Order: sequence, then structure tokens, then C-alpha cells
Amino acid sequence: MGLGSYAVRRIVTCFMTLLAVLVFNWLIFRLSSFVTEIDPAWYYVLSQIEQVEACRSVVMMVRFKTRWKIPSLNAPLGLWVDHLIAYMINMFTFNLGQDIRIAPGRPIADLMLSRIPVSVFLLLPATLISIFIGIMLGVKLGANPGSRLDSIMMSLALMLYSIPAFWIQVMFKGLFTLTIRIWPATGGLTSLPLQAPDPLIAFVDAFYMLLLPIMTLVIVSFAGWMLLMRSSLMDVMGEDYILTARAKGLDEATILYKHAFRNAILPVVTGVILAIAGVWTGAVITETIFVIPGIGRLLLLAILQLDYPLCEAVFYLIALTTIIANIVADISYALLDPRVKY
Repeated sequence: MGLGSYAVRRIVTCFMTLLAVLVFNWLIFRLSSFVTEIDPAWYYVLSQIEQVEACRSVVMMVRFKTRWKIPSLNAPLGLWVDHLIAYMINMFTFNLGQDIRIAPGRPIADLMLSRIPVSVFLLLPATLISIFIGIMLGVKLGANPGSRLDSIMMSLALMLYSIPAFWIQVMFKGLFTLTIRIWPATGGLTSLPLQAPDPLIAFVDAFYMLLLPIMTLVIVSFAGWMLLMRSSLMDVMGEDYILTARAKGLDEATILYKHAFRNAILPVVTGVILAIAGVWTGAVITETIFVIPGIGRLLLLAILQLDYPLCEAVFYLIALTTIIANIVADISYALLDPRVKY
């Protein structure tokens, strides 16, 4: 089997996985209604009950169910299957509908698009910096295992790796807002009392506000990459071709970076691609602590306010990016390592 056939097979497999994820995503937001026998449309009606008369609640529920084509709990199975098929078609075409709680009437796709750049601007630099620092330190330690630097950094890495990220973030926020007082306690994307009229000033101010959360994410993340790279390099340094290179008289720098590093980095590639795709999952706690209006905070607000359509859309985004990252990681690994059999 060639690389092309392998890539096609992986794409088909991931497409089937996406179908299974969509079915599961559809079920988890509707299964509770069948267990409790509470129609899912009632959640919307109850959220609006203060704005309308109680006698109009039934009319509102009927209109809501008609608008979104939601079957009743005692509807025939065929109607629910049609509803599931329509739901999957809408997800594949990114016709995510309109929000009902956080931004009523606003298209969910537009709402998410306004939050995604903020999360990317926060988490992508933090992920890339932590990966770079971790890999560089891992190479240094893996080339000299048992040294004093290795012992110190291993102790530090294990300590940081075991500390919850949210604890460090809360401690750093308290340090820089209450003790040193160089970062506003309100958080967000601006430190100014009024919105900056100049886009450049607004961008610089937002970058300043994101420095602290980025720094905390790097501190809690680089240790894992360092341990992974160190372990991978130590395994490679014991291979026969490394001993052959040393016997041929090659200097240690050439052996390390031209022979060992190229093979030791291969297991890290998969983790790097998956980590970049999984930035959304790490955004919830960080964006909540630092009050950053990104996709993670949006997901938390949707969960707290029972905004089920928005929850479905964000879960779909997380699943889609993860599945695509798996395809890219598998194909990249096959391209980088000629030993991989298709």
C-alpha cells in the first residue's frame, strides 16, 4: 500500500469517526430529556418566562419547536431520525443556527468566529513557545543524562508537571495584580478605562493583557515537552547507528543534531500537532481566570446558561479540529519516517 492509499484510508476512517462524534454530540444534549421526560424546548421557554406571560409559554414552545423542527418526545422514531440527519447536514455545512441565550438571534457561526481569533492569539503562541523551550531543554538534558543540570531540571519539571495549571494561574494573577500591581485585576483584553481609538494602541494593549496568561501557560506546559524529548533522545542515543557514528570519529554536535535529533523528534511531532489542535480545551480555565473573551469562556457561559445549540457547535469545533489533526499527524509521521509501513 502506497502513501496515497494510506492517506485515503486515514481520511475515510476519520470521516467515520466524525460521524460517530456527531451522533454522540447529538445524543448527549437530548438524552437527559428522555430520562427526565422534559421536552428540550421547555429549557428555552423557561429562560424567557420572565419576559412573557405564563399563558403564552405553550404558544412560544410550539413556535420554537416549529422553527427548529424539533420533534416531541413521543414522536415516531422516523421523525427523530430525520431530525438527526438534518442536524448532521447542518453541522457539515456549518449552518449552526442562531443563539438563544448568550446572544439571542445572532448566528452561532458569527459568534464563534468573533471569539476564535482571541483564543488563537492567546493559546497558539503559548503552545509554540512551550514546545520550543521544552524541545531545546529536552535535547540538552537527553544528551547529558545524569548531569547536575539534568537533575535540577528534572526535579523542576516534575514539580511543574504535577502542579495544576489553574493554581499557578491564580497565584500569578494575585502576585501581579495585588502585590506588584502591574496588571489590572479586572482582566480582559484592555487595561485602559476607555476603548483605545487607535487600532494599533488597542492591539498593543491586548497583547500586554495576554502576556501574563501566556507566561503562565508556558510555565505549566514546557515541562511535559521537555520530559518527552529527553526520553525520546535517550532512547535514540543508545541505538547502534549512534555507536557507529562515534566509531567513525564524528563530533558530538554532528551526532546529536544530524543523526540523533532527527529520529528523536519523530514521536514529538504527533504530540505537537495534536497539542496545536487541542488549544480549545485548554482555553476554558485560562480564559475564565483572566476574563478573556475567547472560545473557552464562551463554552463555559453556554454550559452555565444551558445554551445547548452553542454547546453543540463548540463541541463540534473541538472534535473537528482534533480529527483533522490526527489525519495530519499520521500522514506527517509517514512522510518523516521511512520505516513506517502502510
